[in-house]
Amino acid sequence: MTEFEALAAQVRRLTDIEELRLLKARYFAWVDGREWNRLRGLFADDCTFTSSARLPDLAGPDDFIAFVTATVEPGRSTHLGFMPRFEFTDDDHATATWSMFDLVERDDPHRPGWIGLGTYVERYRRGEHGWLITSWHLERGATRSLSRPS
Repeated sequence: MTEFEALAAQVRRLTDIEELRLLKARYFAWVDGREWNRLRGLFADDCTFTSSARLPDLAGPDDFIAFVTATVEPGRSTHLGFMPRFEFTDDDHATATWSMFDLVERDDPHRPGWIGLGTYVERYRRGEHGWLITSWHLERGATRSLSRPS
């Protein structure tokens, strides 16, 4: 590999990392903004969903989005992801581990919200139109219930 080819490969990898960061930023923004149709476009049709938290069997992205919708609406939420660690298995496949924080406030006084910490582990595949999430796993580290004042 020439010096130019090595530099081009480094630039490509850094570009891939930035594209994956933007993918996850869109994920958080579209969950909190309730932009469910746009959120759906981030997932491959064969994406799998697992969690250490109580999660029903989800057959794919549409089930996942229906579950998230029912979980956070009506109300407000803030999701943050930080300290990503990326690994590439080849030019078109990657894994990332993200530290996360979420705050969910529900309008229903009988359904308390929560503050949570944990880790997302995701797998990605580069498709015809860019990177897609192919595997989503949430490992909950801590969750505290938010009770509403009576």
